[in-house]
Amino acid sequence: LVQVKHRQQKVSVAEVRELEGLLRRDGDIGLIVSSAGITAEGEREIRSSHRHIDTMDQDRLIGLWQEHYEKVTQAGKTLLPLVQVFFLAPSDITT
Repeated sequence: LVQVKHRQQKVSVAEVRELEGLLRRDGDIGLIVSSAGITAEGEREIRSSHRHIDTMDQDRLIGLWQEHYEKVTQAGKTLLPLVQVFFLAPSDITT
């Protein structure tokens, strides 16, 4: 189960517990995706939980999107389009 938060406030411990409460069956896994991150209390709750909950911040989401962009369907690419940009390397860098 995935909980996605795109806002300025970090995910709170209460929101982590809400997701944790939904993970009822053996093998259920939770994922919290948050552009603002997770509070320290929320992180502690995840570490102490007997349920598997993973987290993904904005940097990790963008990194994974870049890494796997070539495999994303065209419909998916329209949701978060990327454009590759090249910069001239400084002259003191050797190849």
